[in-house]
Amino acid sequence: KKDTTESSTVGGASDIITIGGTYGMTLSLTPDEAKSISYDSFQKLSRVKKLNLVLDLDHTLLHATADYLIKTKFAHLLQRSDVRTLILPMIEDQEQPQSKPKYGSGIPPPPYLLPHYVKLRPHLSTFLNTLLPFYEINVYTAGTRSYANHI
Repeated sequence: KKDTTESSTVGGASDIITIGGTYGMTLSLTPDEAKSISYDSFQKLSRVKKLNLVLDLDHTLLHATADYLIKTKFAHLLQRSDVRTLILPMIEDQEQPQSKPKYGSGIPPPPYLLPHYVKLRPHLSTFLNTLLPFYEINVYTAGTRSYANHI
């Protein structure tokens, strides 16, 4: 892997493919590496006669919120067996300073932990088990790795 700051150009096009990620993480590949990964994936899926399906974790497979109003206004919903509470670290959004919480209102400065309330979508298990014989299922999230691992 090359650092994109060291990429050179060949024929007017960059010889590095950079896939931007959340929170400053990027993946950089040469065109040959990208082709190799694509070809290997195609061969594997062709052998098992499956298609590739990418599903978004948030708002597709489940709903998660850190909204503190849930605990005060909808506490009765948190008692349901299909709602889980996870304590996860929050990361300050560097791109949207106006969304930063006001410290001194009982919220400590980052990094801080907040409860996240998580509920799987209805019939999710049936949906995934029905697709599994036909698809290689990949799950995407715009959240952090820590968030995805906890979920």
